[in-house]
Amino acid sequence: MAPLTWISEAFTEALAASAAGDWDKVAKLCRPILAALPVHAGALSLLGSARLAQGEPAEAASYLEEAVRIDPAMFAAWLDWARALQSVGERERAGAVLAEAGAHAPREAGALTTLANRLQDAGRFEAALDRYQQAAAIDPGNAVAQHNLGLALLLEGRYREGWPHYAWRWQVAGLPLERTDVPVPAWSGEPLDGLSLLLWAEQGLGDTLQFCRLIPRLADQGARVHLLAPRSLHPLLASLEGLAGLHAEGDPLPAFDRHLPLLALPGRLDLGAEAMAAETPYLAAPRAKIEAWRERLGTGWIGLCWRGNPHHRGDATRSLAIESVRPLAEHKLVSLQIDAAPDEIAVLGLFDAAPMITDWSDTAALVETLDLVITVDTSVAHLAGALGRPVWTLLPFVPDWRWGRAGARTPWYPSMRLFRQPEPGDWSRVIDAVLRALDD
Repeated sequence: MAPLTWISEAFTEALAASAAGDWDKVAKLCRPILAALPVHAGALSLLGSARLAQGEPAEAASYLEEAVRIDPAMFAAWLDWARALQSVGERERAGAVLAEAGAHAPREAGALTTLANRLQDAGRFEAALDRYQQAAAIDPGNAVAQHNLGLALLLEGRYREGWPHYAWRWQVAGLPLERTDVPVPAWSGEPLDGLSLLLWAEQGLGDTLQFCRLIPRLADQGARVHLLAPRSLHPLLASLEGLAGLHAEGDPLPAFDRHLPLLALPGRLDLGAEAMAAETPYLAAPRAKIEAWRERLGTGWIGLCWRGNPHHRGDATRSLAIESVRPLAEHKLVSLQIDAAPDEIAVLGLFDAAPMITDWSDTAALVETLDLVITVDTSVAHLAGALGRPVWTLLPFVPDWRWGRAGARTPWYPSMRLFRQPEPGDWSRVIDAVLRALDD
């Protein structure tokens, strides 16, 4: 077989392996290619991507840098090079590489959206927003570009601009949304007086706890508001003013005039940042359960939640390993981590409340008795905030849109304080800041 023929065939096979995510095979195929032809930019790029996926970012960076030196038009290689640099802590250089990548980005919505994602991951939020806007302008019907633009605008606190783009989430494949089909028209913003409206929870428990704050506004406008939400939340949501009824999946439903997914409400109401604040508490735990926890625990306790739902697509960046929170063990800690393992409880010497919790009203009653809640960005944070209890929320370097990209306070919950990662993955300085705050 002629030399160029085997190289071409091996590279084609490496491309297929890359598409399948078989990085071991990619590396095995690309190394002989590069031994025979060191300037093969495609093989350099694939090998760099493989080594990055295999957890060797420093080695990956060297291959990817050489690939773009040989062929600057290799847009994907620029992006992977930036990721590799960021993984080894070279954030400034990674940002410069991303800026250069922009000069080689195809004028295509998908490529620009991917570039914007990488810029956002690197903390270059304004540049990311600019690329999202370009992507949406190039292809206005591209749901991924529109949805990402919405998230970026919401992160900036530009809510009125962001809600219409955020509505494109229903056309993005793979998002964890729960759709409820109701045989009545969606509420489009017409007067509510006298209408029966079904709102349905579309996302996580935390989202439901956060956005149910808007239901009293609808009731004040004359609507009879029913909420379809997970049954575990019902004993707690029953304390919300303005609710005419609570329902769970599978329940027989009465007739309704209109319906709407819960997180579509801010857009329908055309709410800006100033209007999203709510008087807290807007939820309450049963008094008898609060007293039972007080009798059981006494005073001086801090609640701790260090992990979110492992099935959440962003959980790897928002959750902490148990070792990361070990420095907090000098304080009286109650575990709010319902799925905590016995060895995790033992590591921190926690009081394990899980055996005594059957629904969210139990958790709410426990939170009402605590001096403070310290939690990652999960439903416990929203619960404590909705109850008006002191809560410190630990955020990754690139936070969820609702927390904004800077600041220690949030209009969503006046009793909440935010502790942000100064660098991607750096939880140690977050915990150090928490310890200093506890000593103040």
